[in-house]
Amino acid sequence: MIKEDLSPAERESMIKEDLSPAERESMIKEDLSPAELEELLLAKISEYGAKVEELQEAGIKEARAKIKYSVEYAKEYLKIKATKKEDGKGRTDKEAEAYATLNTAELELEYEIAKAQRRAIEEAIKNLALEIDALRSIYSFKKVELEKTV
Repeated sequence: MIKEDLSPAERESMIKEDLSPAERESMIKEDLSPAELEELLLAKISEYGAKVEELQEAGIKEARAKIKYSVEYAKEYLKIKATKKEDGKGRTDKEAEAYATLNTAELELEYEIAKAQRRAIEEAIKNLALEIDALRSIYSFKKVELEKTV
């Protein structure tokens, strides 16, 4: 397939796979017309919007995981604190914490995973914002270049 037969999004995909970021930017500058840059920019803006929605969902998932973990931890802590040792003495705070930690480890893991996923989406959004800014700059430069030749 000839590079000219590809849409800007397909070209961008191929560029991402094979080249370093500097080489990618250089190729975009050289090969895409202002109209193609505009199309790519609109695609990136759309992708940005989708990522923002994904971030909202990830934030909700993280909050639910945190609440579930916190509630279960508290229940386990209080359950062990309510019991007595063989000698009739109450359980220490450290014993209750250890028991609660052991019995809620899976929930804590789910919360930590949800938090990591949210952070990854935040980073993806930051990267998309940088890409959009770079494309806007390239687009403006190309547009000015085109206007000078007309």
